[in-house]
Amino acid sequence: MALPGLVAFMNKAAAPPGGGSGLAVAGTTSGFEEEGSLTPSIPLSGTASSGDLLLVTILYDNNTADFSGTPPSGWVLEAHQANSIVGLIVLSKVAAGGETAVTVTFTGTMFSMGYTTYRITGAHGDVDVAVNGSSTDPPNLSPAWGSAATLWLAVVALLGEGSITANPTSYTDALTGAGHSDVVVIRSLRRLLTASSENPATFSYSGGELFDRVSATIAIRPS
Repeated sequence: MALPGLVAFMNKAAAPPGGGSGLAVAGTTSGFEEEGSLTPSIPLSGTASSGDLLLVTILYDNNTADFSGTPPSGWVLEAHQANSIVGLIVLSKVAAGGETAVTVTFTGTMFSMGYTTYRITGAHGDVDVAVNGSSTDPPNLSPAWGSAATLWLAVVALLGEGSITANPTSYTDALTGAGHSDVVVIRSLRRLLTASSENPATFSYSGGELFDRVSATIAIRPS
């Protein structure tokens, strides 16, 4: 097991492939904290400008830590799935400008916390999420705004002794937060697609027992 601590990765990314949308991923971060703080500060990419959409996915160990369901001030809780072991949180915020991190509050004991974050330009501000609490197959999602050049994210959070062997087809630019010798993992990927609904393929998993998992499909509306 690695020593406790926060490992973070930041990078600036170009717009995902696809046409007809002003949506662009301006930056991302991902990381993992082992046996860390109950009030982890999750770094965002760069400094947000007013109107940027900030999107954060968080894995936590629901066996030892609890999340009340109350998001940080100014943020929207888009989804929260608390399985017996794996918990998944999805947060969003239309930036006021100047944001560089978000602090999330838990209770109990923090054994595992992983995250991926996106800073997105050209977004309307609407986010829709569908969650599958029993599979690595992100569910079908039909967002309320109908057909548009939408940015879609496929997400999985899991605990197991094997590894992810394949990502959903047509999704790219994987972000991964992994710890405890890579047995606890959160991963997200993206695609830009004009459609009224989307059903990403499964995250394939093999090589050992899968103890718990949550997957999600996230849609981000263009401006």
